[in-house]
Amino acid sequence: MVSFAIFHKGARTLRKRDRKHTKTERFREFLAEAEDILNAMGNGLIPLGRCLKAGVVDHAVLNAVFRSAHTLKGMCVLFDFKEMASLSHAMEDTLDMLRKGKASFTGEVFDAIMCAHELMVKIVAAKEDGSFVQEIEGLKLRLRACCSPMESAETDAIDKGLKSVLTEYETHRLAENLRAGKSVWSINVGFPVPGFEKGYLSLAGVLKTEAEVIATLPSERSRPEMICFDVLAGTLRDGDFLSNLLKDFSPVAVRLVAGPSALRPLSGIEAAGPPKSPATGYTLRRLGGIVRVNIEKLDRVLNIISELGALSAEVSRVAARFKDPRRATACGAELSKIDRNLEKRLSELRGAVLDVRMVPIGTLFNRFDTVLNRLSREMGKEVSMETRGDETELDKVIIEELADPLMHIIRNMVDHGIEPPRTRVALGKPVCGTVTLSAYQKDTHVVVEVKDDGAGIGVESIKARAVEKGILTAKEAAGLTRKEALDLIFLPGFSTKETVTETSGRGVGMDVVRENVSRLCGSIDIETVEGKGTRFILTIPATLAMAAPPRCTRP
Repeated sequence: MVSFAIFHKGARTLRKRDRKHTKTERFREFLAEAEDILNAMGNGLIPLGRCLKAGVVDHAVLNAVFRSAHTLKGMCVLFDFKEMASLSHAMEDTLDMLRKGKASFTGEVFDAIMCAHELMVKIVAAKEDGSFVQEIEGLKLRLRACCSPMESAETDAIDKGLKSVLTEYETHRLAENLRAGKSVWSINVGFPVPGFEKGYLSLAGVLKTEAEVIATLPSERSRPEMICFDVLAGTLRDGDFLSNLLKDFSPVAVRLVAGPSALRPLSGIEAAGPPKSPATGYTLRRLGGIVRVNIEKLDRVLNIISELGALSAEVSRVAARFKDPRRATACGAELSKIDRNLEKRLSELRGAVLDVRMVPIGTLFNRFDTVLNRLSREMGKEVSMETRGDETELDKVIIEELADPLMHIIRNMVDHGIEPPRTRVALGKPVCGTVTLSAYQKDTHVVVEVKDDGAGIGVESIKARAVEKGILTAKEAAGLTRKEALDLIFLPGFSTKETVTETSGRGVGMDVVRENVSRLCGSIDIETVEGKGTRFILTIPATLAMAAPPRCTRP
């Protein structure tokens, strides 16, 4: 009986360990999914910011950001991230008011949404939300306070029967199309049951090139073995044009539902207000520890493991034959051949595993869009970002270690390098400055370049600042080479700014850049031309595990 009790106690312990392990794995998956959703949300916020500047809301972009906030809220509730769930819910409510035309899209609203996104990125990186309760509550109040109600869109011109089958959002979009001078058409179409989804997606893709798809409704018309429905679409085109556009989806019936309204268009966008300071301690590192792997890479690893299993069986067979002294010589030769094959396969396996760790650097570059957008708005500058070599692959660990150094470089470029719009116009430059991120392979290393088209770095001004701060004497400064003078910006506490701002001036940042790059066994160089721009060149190993393990020597 005692041993039976001990057995059950051990079984319960194992089950508890299994449950704990499963919970940990699920939490890691949650962090990875949350990172992906926040990345997608950030990619949507950039064009949304352009909408604010242009004075026209792209409802497709707004819907995409809304869906991201909605999905994230559900995941946070599931994994007991209660505080973050409440923040994403507040963000979802704000976005829903915007998409339904119930609130004005102002600079203050956009800035609050951006800050909420940045805080959620910070929470996921920290893997907990309990330390951010005050920040979250403050942002929730801010999101609610900045949404001023708008005059409701008049929809009396729309048939009451039609309005009864539309959602509130669809009714709003229909009214907005009419206000924009568009006509709303009902397009009746049907597809066979087996190919319904593919057919509908194809039709919607063609229709969206010339119209906005407002709603898809069940159709009163029926055809044998077909799923029929009516698509409501708003467009400036006429019925004949739509019929011709959709001629490959025959038979298609097109009829006019409502003509353009003469009502005064409602203004849903107001000028951007003064930017708010971002949350402190912001980082772009992702700490989920998850790598998205192409299935082909895993297939390669499995194939090599299968071959290693076959070689292991061969070794066992030869070892059994070694027991016969008369076969020792032949077995030795055969074992030597197996050894060479084994070494080859182990080398392939090692390379395959390293390949699994590699991720495109574009996943990192995409994170800087929202940062650059926020920085440019805060400083009253216009800055766009270009990327090259997004497909260049780096070890996942190195990607994360590069996130903050690149952020510091970009922040300094926007603050120190890119000139204000008026200055750029006076110099004959485009109003909008450009920061370019590029990466390319160089032997066993990867070169990452960050370049701007701003004012450049004045070498003499750096020397003068070093003398002023007592870092060098005037004689020592005069004897510095150009490279040595530029390297002074990496000293802790060194800054050419006279005043301290939220963004720079404390001399903190560039010393961190050099320290982090050195920790990766990499190097950093600077090329600059006054009046033309600056380029930071980071050369780093492609992976942290480049050196092959020593091979055992045999007598």
